[in-house]
Amino acid sequence: IGLNLQPQDLIHMVKKTTLVTVSSAVIFTISGFIIAKMFGYNFIESLLIGAAMSFSSTIVGLKLLPTTILHHQRTGEIIISILLLQDLFAIIILMILKGGKGGISEADFAIIEMFKLLFVLPIFIGVAWVLQKYLLLPLFRKFDRIQEYIFLMAIAWCLSLAQMAEFLGLSSEIGAFIAGITLASSPISLYIAESLKPLRDFFL
Repeated sequence: IGLNLQPQDLIHMVKKTTLVTVSSAVIFTISGFIIAKMFGYNFIESLLIGAAMSFSSTIVGLKLLPTTILHHQRTGEIIISILLLQDLFAIIILMILKGGKGGISEADFAIIEMFKLLFVLPIFIGVAWVLQKYLLLPLFRKFDRIQEYIFLMAIAWCLSLAQMAEFLGLSSEIGAFIAGITLASSPISLYIAESLKPLRDFFL
């Protein structure tokens, strides 16, 4: 997903879209929570339903955007930044849900999740960035004439980071998302995004 916007552009646009994203997330979370309570769900279940209702489908949103708007117009950049900011919120929720599967107290659980957010996740992002700069990009430059090689390397990169994130106690979704963000800084990121589009549409 992160292939569709350069990291520096994302940071610039997120500053302008944070208010809209957070406001819409709060409104839909509260609405989902109230509706779930009306149907008899308990507090935790209602909160989870409300949180789920606060997110848009990033992949469907990108699929429905015309290519000209997606890549060449400010509207496309704003929409992508909102969707990616929602994904960042979803990463936090995924980490909480994943950690909640264990039989530990709420206090211990909160400490563990805070440790992951403040320590493990930044280290994982740093390692991914270093590997991308000193391993992945040199390989892309060396074999850039072979289109099939670029395609397979992009898939291998995403799967590898997904597996690494799973090993570190995060989630495969987090790893794949960060893999896309790091690939977006590549000079051929748009080509990679276009080459992966048929595969994305097939699973969609």
